[in-house]
Amino acid sequence: MGKIILNTEELPENYKRIVSNKKKNIEDLHNLYCQIVDYNTWVLPSTGLLPVLNEDLHAKNFSMHLLNKIYVGNLPYHTTKSDIHKMFEIFGPISSISLSIEGKSKLYSKKFGFVEFENPNAAVLAIKEMNTYEVDGKALKVGRPANFPSFIPDDIKNPDKRIIYVSNIHEFIDQNQLLSIFECVGKVEQLNLMLNKNRSCHMGIAFIKYQNIDSADLSVSLYNNLSVGGKILKVCKTVIKQKMPSKEIFQDTITKLPNEVIKIIADLNSKLNDKTENECLVLKNMIMVDDLDEDFINEIKLELKKYGEILELKIVVFQPTLLQYTILKEGDKKDVEVYCLFRNSESVNHCYRIMDGRYFGGRRIYAESIPKSEFNSI
Repeated sequence: MGKIILNTEELPENYKRIVSNKKKNIEDLHNLYCQIVDYNTWVLPSTGLLPVLNEDLHAKNFSMHLLNKIYVGNLPYHTTKSDIHKMFEIFGPISSISLSIEGKSKLYSKKFGFVEFENPNAAVLAIKEMNTYEVDGKALKVGRPANFPSFIPDDIKNPDKRIIYVSNIHEFIDQNQLLSIFECVGKVEQLNLMLNKNRSCHMGIAFIKYQNIDSADLSVSLYNNLSVGGKILKVCKTVIKQKMPSKEIFQDTITKLPNEVIKIIADLNSKLNDKTENECLVLKNMIMVDDLDEDFINEIKLELKKYGEILELKIVVFQPTLLQYTILKEGDKKDVEVYCLFRNSESVNHCYRIMDGRYFGGRRIYAESIPKSEFNSI
């Protein structure tokens, strides 16, 4: 067996080269992190920040469909593709669904899947809304797949903040009715209700461009989770830079919901007017009475203080049989409601935008502003 001869003169240079490569990797990770923070939209994959791959450095190798794809984990064993479709179709049209199982035991196997939407806005909405969502007692794990691109081309990574994406639109709502709802918060420059391939009906999604960013911000906070015709709208800012889709012409002679649309507009206008005066915010569906303890109270106080000065905080439960709010009693099996009286209405509006639709312990929070007089009557 021959001897291994080391060239000791080359060792320092090799060490320097290794250190230089490691330093370059760290710089790449830092730049990637800064890019994600600046963009403030993309969700990191569960595997964490990955080094920038050579193939990602060129836009020609960038695959748009990866932006449309999400990972769904911790699924119940009996979950089918049809179940997944029903859960996620509210966020937008779905291109494909795949399911896999790790292990052979029903008790210990892990079921997971991938959902690919037809646009990246639906994917971002689904991650925000469905991560930790409980199905048969199991909290879903929803995020980006491990192969989510670390490089976003410059020509798409800075979206127009005036454009919003709307999904889960009722099949009988037409473009004019949708416009009458969304123009309540500001001047709409363009609204496009997207048609299916046959152009026979719309796809349940729309893109709306406002004249200014403030109107778009208010639209997202006000219309997300709004019920129209029994369907809950899903609304978010668009997540990639794009031109407004070409104007679709859709004239539907069926108009089953005009009265409801008119009522919604009236309610929205009322809410917009009330928000400037209300100083109290109500948070519903956070926890059950059995889960109420000092830790929860301290945690919610710390959270609400982020949005403004708190004058008073009340933890109450609604008793439907008494038609009034009462102090909690041991043994009640009702939902807990949090009433927070802020110093001013600006704090209420800020807190409402952040908390409404947010998830806490697998439960979706519903926020509502009320006048101080109602708070005092509790």
